[in-house]
Amino acid sequence: MDLGSGIPGDGRCLFRSVVRGAHLREGKPSPCESHERELADELRAKVADEFIKRRADSEWFVEGDFDTYVRHMRQPQVWGGEPELLMSSHVLQAPITVHMWDKKTNCLKIIAEYGQEYGKESPIRVLYHGYGHYDALQSPFGSPKSKLSRGRSGAFLFVFEGVISIWSWLMENLGCWWICSCCKDLIKQQRAVIQYLIG
Repeated sequence: MDLGSGIPGDGRCLFRSVVRGAHLREGKPSPCESHERELADELRAKVADEFIKRRADSEWFVEGDFDTYVRHMRQPQVWGGEPELLMSSHVLQAPITVHMWDKKTNCLKIIAEYGQEYGKESPIRVLYHGYGHYDALQSPFGSPKSKLSRGRSGAFLFVFEGVISIWSWLMENLGCWWICSCCKDLIKQQRAVIQYLIG
């Protein structure tokens, strides 16, 4: 088992996830940690500029004073959220899809989509853990233009970069199957799914 790290929780996780997801979408390898950090900080600056550019459209959905919010968002350790995902989609002119683990179904579900005006195919995919942390998702089928297979539940199969490396086997005809690993909760859920499947 590879115990490498996923997106670090350094206040830049949303921006790092979008940057890494954009690389994956374009078929490029993930940037090294230091380059990813630089790219995340560049994206943050462009997102802050995009808020100003789109002030009339965005002022109503940010908390508190708009100028203070944007000035605060320029700081590297400030967490990003939904407004920053929306502005990131405009900066990159690409759709962004946010997924979250559904404990009831033990599958990933889409919880938000941004930038649909830039197309719906091959979005940048990020995972929201529900604790203010984001990670990048990638399709196990390589090219962003690959068609994703569906299990009986209708859910897409995704593999995201996290704590455990991608496993090389899949079990056929067993319905919804996810290879998920990024935090302890998801690892526990993953093990429960494996136990269920191999029963």
